[in-house]
Amino acid sequence: MAKKIRMVATDLDGTFMDGFDSVHPDNIRALEACEAAGVPVCCITARAYHLAKRPLALGKFRGLCVTSNGSGIHDVQTGRARYQLTMPQQTLYDILKICRGENVHVGVTGAYYGVDCRELYDPEDIRIKNNYMNAQWPKEQQHDLRTVDTIEQLAQAMGDTTQSIWIQNKTPDELPGRLYRAIISTGEFLLTSSHPGGLDVLLPQAGKRNGLARLAEMMGVAPEEVMVCGDHFNDLGMMHWAGLSVAMGNADERVRAEADYVSRPNNQGGVADAIDRFVLHG
Repeated sequence: MAKKIRMVATDLDGTFMDGFDSVHPDNIRALEACEAAGVPVCCITARAYHLAKRPLALGKFRGLCVTSNGSGIHDVQTGRARYQLTMPQQTLYDILKICRGENVHVGVTGAYYGVDCRELYDPEDIRIKNNYMNAQWPKEQQHDLRTVDTIEQLAQAMGDTTQSIWIQNKTPDELPGRLYRAIISTGEFLLTSSHPGGLDVLLPQAGKRNGLARLAEMMGVAPEEVMVCGDHFNDLGMMHWAGLSVAMGNADERVRAEADYVSRPNNQGGVADAIDRFVLHG
């Protein structure tokens, strides 16, 4: 069990947020009370920084956040990167060539922009997604998503700035094993999942656990003084690392089984329940 909690680290989607573009008011109330008590609440998300600006603003986060599944650390107020881990352009291109032969959607993100490719993502889906994501949002919270036609153009557009490659089967089936084997054969990667049926390809030094460890070191906080809240398999590493791990009630049963405490679901203020129990009134 943890010592006195000096930092709360929370996932965004499925955890702190109760929908794609909404945050449960109890979580905002608990975050503000936690910060007022001198305990920072930090976001640890699979989203790239440009994709996280909107929920960070909605949730009233301050200070530092870990982005792109541990590939970046950013100052929430200024957007300045405190840590960056990026792939070489050739590495990205090698993986895109593998995906070209599979029935998959692919998204590629760096810290400050992402690129969708019509060759690997249905053009109408791209249009709908981009229009929905930025509809009526303040400009400073909007995603920077660009679109190209071919994987060659995608690799050129990203250059050496890629932090995460997201791969999703176009059918309800799991991704085929041959795709995993082909990716692994091109180099050393961390393969994780932030979406059901999806695959995130990261450099081996990334991952939420490593990102949180770097952040905690920056802030002078020991692992046993950190409470982590999460809901999906890519949260397990940081849940095992922290002194106190909390799974949302909506989490997969295998994630709930690994947690020290199972809170309410994300749409019922599960993070607030954990903060109230272990930080404010612990």
